[in-house]
Amino acid sequence: MTTIQRLYSLPNCSLMLEGFSNNLLLNSTEFRPLLSILINAECRLARLEKPLSGGREFLESLIAAVSQYAQEFLSGLHATRLPKQAATGLVQLERVNDNTHRLSLRSPVVLDSSTNITAVSPTQIDLSTVELFDLVEAIDQFVADTQTLPFWSLNLAPVPKRHAFAREPLAKQAVPAAIGVSG
Repeated sequence: MTTIQRLYSLPNCSLMLEGFSNNLLLNSTEFRPLLSILINAECRLARLEKPLSGGREFLESLIAAVSQYAQEFLSGLHATRLPKQAATGLVQLERVNDNTHRLSLRSPVVLDSSTNITAVSPTQIDLSTVELFDLVEAIDQFVADTQTLPFWSLNLAPVPKRHAFAREPLAKQAVPAAIGVSG
């Protein structure tokens, strides 16, 4: 059985997935074999020496955290108004300032010799907005690839209206409407 690799590459970020196909009867007319079993995922950021890597749990947590954060960032909704990423997720993102976003990667729980849980401090990486959106694009390329983990899907949902709020004061929004009505 040969290993299958998929690379989704952008200038500041690349996402590499490695795995196998569980399809025993591969269609000989297929240009790319189906990658249906993930064994490793690596996220390489241009300015880091070592990639962030892990298995399926890492990939799912990375995608969920980045997708939720990007939706929050683009919509302008504050983190306090949206449900927080699961505290159990391996990856979390938070806004540092207008152009810096902190990605935190927790290591899976480690048990020491006496079976006590050891707390491991998370790896923290500050991303620029450009790096963040290169990561978003790499994830989008993976999600759109029907030959890679085809049974996996990203469950996106619109932000509920109750979380939406006006970015401009109501009086400022009412002026164009009042001018239109008077005209």
